[in-house]
Amino acid sequence: MPFLWIVLLMLSSCGPAIPPSSSTRPDDIASLRAPRHALASVVVGEKVVVLGGWQADAGGFLASVEVYDPKQNAWVVAAPFSSASAFLGAASLGGQVFVAGGLRDGDEVLDRFERWRPGDKEWTALPNLPEGRSRLTLTTHEGRLYAIGGSSRARNVARVDVFDPKTGIWSVAPPLAIARHGHRTVVWRDRLWVIGGYGSEGILASVEVLSADGTRWESGPKLNHPRGFFVAVARSNGLWISHGRVPLEYPRERLTRVEGPWEPVGVAQHAHSRCGVVQNGEEVWLIGGESDGSATTVHRFDLETGKCTTRRADRWR
Repeated sequence: MPFLWIVLLMLSSCGPAIPPSSSTRPDDIASLRAPRHALASVVVGEKVVVLGGWQADAGGFLASVEVYDPKQNAWVVAAPFSSASAFLGAASLGGQVFVAGGLRDGDEVLDRFERWRPGDKEWTALPNLPEGRSRLTLTTHEGRLYAIGGSSRARNVARVDVFDPKTGIWSVAPPLAIARHGHRTVVWRDRLWVIGGYGSEGILASVEVLSADGTRWESGPKLNHPRGFFVAVARSNGLWISHGRVPLEYPRERLTRVEGPWEPVGVAQHAHSRCGVVQNGEEVWLIGGESDGSATTVHRFDLETGKCTTRRADRWR
């Protein structure tokens, strides 16, 4: 069965393979080469890609890119993008990786928009975001890229911009009803869902859903627990929410009907926030970020039980 990954929240031309660290057991998923908080992650083909972020120990933003090959259980170094940054948006489309916005030294928000094709030795600059911002989401939907919300110069952003790779042009979509950052955007039931985050009055439980004709944002069922920088996964058995910055002990919840309500499904057994999230069918990975482990650790997360493990799936051992 092919190792087909699906994106949530980003292949390499590359450098040498980086084997699992000496602290990694042979059956564990290899750790990242660099610790990262507020990173971006996507999937292209069989490869998992992590991009940028903040390296707390070194006190700096990252422009580096690492690519995981599940067959070798190793990371390789890919071409860095143009500006070291964290809190960037990233998505994959048509076998390519796109990054947008972000935050760099001096609390400067970026309007950059770049593309990387597997095998390229450098990134290609594309038309800039119409408004620079960080803590946004970049999400693929119906062949286009949606840059949603974020923060810019200490204010939350409601703006939604849409990039069409066929024309190379940005267009403006209806703005969110509530300006927000630190939210999550997923595609579920063929609709875009914008969930949680932070607004002018603090942490949010609100949900907005793009109408079928794309002309307006509709109110969705509110979360039971407001949260930001969390895990959101769309699966065949529902829309799952877990972890993040939340006032309580990592409660999990699931939505199985568009009209709601959200169902409590227990608590997660480990802390994770500002991490990378990728999905492979029913398998979910949480990468780096703020967690109970190191910011280099990669966990497989079981949505049903709330448990994490660093062990590789049986088919890759």
